[in-house]
Amino acid sequence: MNNELNTKIRRILSYDAMQEAERFTGKDSSTSEETMNLGLLLHLRSVKTKRNLLKTLNDTFVGISKGEYKMRVSDFGFKELLRLDFFSLSSKEVESFYIMWKDGILMCYDTFMGKINSAHIYFNYLQHFNLKTIFDSGVLDHVSGSWRHHENVWLSDHFREQYGFYYGWNKNADDRFVKIGSLDCREGLLFHIKNMLEYGEFLQTWIERPFLWLLHHMDTKNPNYDYNKINKERISLLPKEVINAISPKEDF
Repeated sequence: MNNELNTKIRRILSYDAMQEAERFTGKDSSTSEETMNLGLLLHLRSVKTKRNLLKTLNDTFVGISKGEYKMRVSDFGFKELLRLDFFSLSSKEVESFYIMWKDGILMCYDTFMGKINSAHIYFNYLQHFNLKTIFDSGVLDHVSGSWRHHENVWLSDHFREQYGFYYGWNKNADDRFVKIGSLDCREGLLFHIKNMLEYGEFLQTWIERPFLWLLHHMDTKNPNYDYNKINKERISLLPKEVINAISPKEDF
């Protein structure tokens, strides 16, 4: 995919309808009904545009059926590790929660009334270019998480000289840092992963776990739910090799 097309797709996926409405009216959507209504109209148009675009790319999109979603991510190489069926008090149906794996990327998602309710991937991403190139490329615009160390430290020459050896990298390498991250993968999953692979790699063995949320929508209905406990229980059900891959032995 050429850079011009990539830029166009990224611009469409990053479109913020409410921000655009506020720019047009010059008013805050929280206090202007006119701006709010315009934002909603632009949002509906944006959703349709994104859906049509991602369908042509055979990618994931908001509103995709659970069967089509499973087919597309499986065709891309994700392997099912765990499936838990549960009764949803919200949909009044039996829904499913999945955990899948592909080359250092952990995915989880749950279903709702034939569609995808929530979906995320978790990873350790090692960039191959300096951070300015990464930021300018926009490949991480939709990624949440943090770099391996605090932002006031990881860009410094002092940090690279003093602590680069922890990772087995050349201490003189230019900005070789890892994004401990996650991505909402309901929309444009394949596009985002392919673009990230042009600028770096997903570590097969994590150096640090990102914040994991391996819960489905019924887990939180219990006011006393413990997400740490639920995470641990679900991780324990995964294949040993995946548990080892996402369980760093040391925390620097």
